[in-house]
Amino acid sequence: MADIRQNIVIALGLKLVFLVTTILGVTGLWIAILADTGATVLVTLNALRLLFFRPDKGSVTVGRPDRETSRTGGTVRGPEGVASREAQDMV
Repeated sequence: MADIRQNIVIALGLKLVFLVTTILGVTGLWIAILADTGATVLVTLNALRLLFFRPDKGSVTVGRPDRETSRTGGTVRGPEGVASREAQDMV
């Protein structure tokens, strides 16, 4: 999530800086266009780092990868494929 926030801040920050400087006449339009293109490349390269991210074994996972939920019945099944006691009691 931090990488996503970082990418948003980089992209919007550079756009804001070059919007203001272009309106004030400090930079030209072409420089602002090149800066925007550079920001796009920078944000894309930063996001590509997520492809190589490998969480360590001690990291916290969201959800329960050892359980699955049936779309039709909502039965929670454990790793051995048997419905959990809570799910059996609910039926």
